[in-house]
Amino acid sequence: MKIGLVTAEYAPMQGGVGDFTREVARALAALGHEVHVVTNIKYQISNSKSQISNNESVDDGVQVER
Repeated sequence: MKIGLVTAEYAPMQGGVGDFTREVARALAALGHEVHVVTNIKYQISNSKSQISNNESVDDGVQVER
């Protein structure tokens, strides 16, 4: 199943909503679902290993679009 989650904050930004969304997204991905998180572009991931483009990254099987 394709699942989209929309949140104003997402890890590694600090905040309970972001942490909760990350855990839900990871759990759904572990069950075999295709999970996309749409979030704020305010924080860019600097880890080049997980970097796909300026606004997209993969976090434990979860596609994150900032």
